[in-house]
Amino acid sequence: MNGLEAFRACRTPADFYRLQIELENDCAPAELLAMLEPREELPIPARKWIERLEGMMRTGNAPVQPFERVRLAEHVHFFRGTAPEGAPKSLLLCFCGNYHRLMVPLPLFLQHVPAREFDVVVFKDALRCFFLRGVQGYGGNFGELRERLARDLPLERYASLRCVGTSSGGAAGLVAGALFGAERALAFGGIHPSRSAESMSEEVDGCELDPFFARANASTTRLLALYGAGNEHDREA
Repeated sequence: MNGLEAFRACRTPADFYRLQIELENDCAPAELLAMLEPREELPIPARKWIERLEGMMRTGNAPVQPFERVRLAEHVHFFRGTAPEGAPKSLLLCFCGNYHRLMVPLPLFLQHVPAREFDVVVFKDALRCFFLRGVQGYGGNFGELRERLARDLPLERYASLRCVGTSSGGAAGLVAGALFGAERALAFGGIHPSRSAESMSEEVDGCELDPFFARANASTTRLLALYGAGNEHDREA
């Protein structure tokens, strides 16, 4: 079913919002825009939504970034860029927050990543516990995740590696950066999992990522934690 058929099949506002969120959380920029043509045939709510999202996507970077989406696992998507064979390129590993996005819709995020310079991997935490139990169906901890990713992608071919995590994925982004020997790793609005009641259960205590960070050689990785200066919660976290 293409985007037009999917929106026409929506019977309630809830159906529409579920589909909208699914597309915003999964699609590459060109993939999303192609799915929703011809635009004039879309239901009015869908047309307004896609026109607003496209307007944000085009701001600051008008050409649509032609990433190709490849599903590595249910909660792991690889977005292949367009660098010519043999040309140097970087790999960006992204760890989403609890709402399975990088604070903004994924097509908007990817639209501001140069496809000629980067490939991108996006991880989602289906258990919503700060990636303390890895990525469901891909690796039960960060050691397994690293091994699986090395099997799926030729990591040695990348000129550099970068990591980013947002919100509850922030700590995971920093740990992955240290563990993978990334050039830099950034956490936006992150928090140590042990400081959140959401991470506490019989299965986890919030410190599961710490041993991986402690064993990693982070001396070559620039680690940055960014937060809203005017947000008291983010400052404390």
